[in-house]
Amino acid sequence: MPKLLTTEQVGLTRVLVTYSSLLAIVASLGFMSSIYRLFPYFRNPENKHNGIFFLTCMVNLVGFILTVAGVILFKEYIINDPDNLKVDLFKDYYYYIIPLIFFSMLYSMADIFFVVLYNSVIGTFVKEFLQRIFILISIGLYFFKIMDLNGFIIAYICANSLPSIIIITKLLIERHFDFKPDFKLLKKSMVATMVSMSVFGLLVSLSNLVIQYIDSVMLHTMLGLEATGIYTIWYFFGQVIVMPSRSVKKITSTIISEAWKSNDFELIKKVYYKSSLNQVIFGLFLFILVTSNIHNILRILPPEYAVGKYVVYFVGLSSLFEMLAGVSSVIVSNSKYYKNVAYFIGLFIVFVILGNFIFIPLMGLLGTAVAACIAAFLYCLIRIFFVYYKLRIFPFDRKYIWILLISVSSFLISSLLPVLGNVWLDLFIRCVVISLLFCLPIYFFKISEDINKLINQLYQRFFVKPK
Repeated sequence: MPKLLTTEQVGLTRVLVTYSSLLAIVASLGFMSSIYRLFPYFRNPENKHNGIFFLTCMVNLVGFILTVAGVILFKEYIINDPDNLKVDLFKDYYYYIIPLIFFSMLYSMADIFFVVLYNSVIGTFVKEFLQRIFILISIGLYFFKIMDLNGFIIAYICANSLPSIIIITKLLIERHFDFKPDFKLLKKSMVATMVSMSVFGLLVSLSNLVIQYIDSVMLHTMLGLEATGIYTIWYFFGQVIVMPSRSVKKITSTIISEAWKSNDFELIKKVYYKSSLNQVIFGLFLFILVTSNIHNILRILPPEYAVGKYVVYFVGLSSLFEMLAGVSSVIVSNSKYYKNVAYFIGLFIVFVILGNFIFIPLMGLLGTAVAACIAAFLYCLIRIFFVYYKLRIFPFDRKYIWILLISVSSFLISSLLPVLGNVWLDLFIRCVVISLLFCLPIYFFKISEDINKLINQLYQRFFVKPK
């Protein structure tokens, strides 16, 4: 995208996805968050899970209609530019966010149902892999001049929407649910719980998107689409680090929800520890790979992107803080303390917004990355200490010292490697060296039994011949 689109056009794609993702959460009215905790009470495969699918569809439909009305009514407030910056491009494509809102909402609905049915793979696959293939195809069509910019934006929106169609189609084909109403479980106490959890769930869901998207909104407002475009590309490189965490949270949400229902506190403690440990290992490995290759990234990107190179460090650190906290937010959200999550989120949003107002004028587009990093650090500290204070569980032990020593050593040794003239050869050799420096000590010191088990299984599958 940086090779084919201007920084302003890249910023446009980011802003469209940003607004649609935020508004899709609003359109769901927070109801999807209550599914995580309450689905165990509806679980009944023979009875199509007691009409929960029909109820969810109706709530989402009402929320979508209200959201679209808001998009139309508050158009001038959303696209208004108090600093007279050039935002004509966003104004031209403003209503394209409506289909994106609809399909984002559909994806969230189908993905959560697959997760509570213990199948988190399909949602991750279509979103993290297939969607990128579709986007690549749309870029290819634009590159070969098969379509103009307007056609590319439409194709880009379709590429972001297709995963939703695929996953909802698969959900319906497998017939886990139907559209038949069933209200026998909707007693007064259940409805009250649903409403309460949806309200707080809406705040929780928005907070998860705040760290991803509020930077783009504020950059767009304060510095314009060009700065947003430069930030977007570097943000994507930094976000590579947090990708393993998304799958972990999907998987553990259902497990922890069931564990709370059965009062299996030992399972919650075990999942909490393992989630933090394994996420930190993967996160630090990816962080070192990305930051050690910034010089190679700069050789690939157009020159105008050089101004944002340090964004990767702060976005990466934000991701690491989130992974360090493990599934603390999932534990609290599924416990009797779930309402406290709303207070944490309120503080988090304040941290982000105040940080942006302080650091963007001082540091430009880097300021929003710094603000997000500080906010993520404080937010994760609050969650970790709250879980310890209320539940007396802590995810850290001496293994984290070893992980830190291995990480620092790997980074410092890899930084001594000479820069090769061929960018791809340099990239390959550097990644191989870092992988060996990091992964071998992790394995031989037995830092994570899960990672060792995975490596042993792969070794047996590919290198040991069956007798």
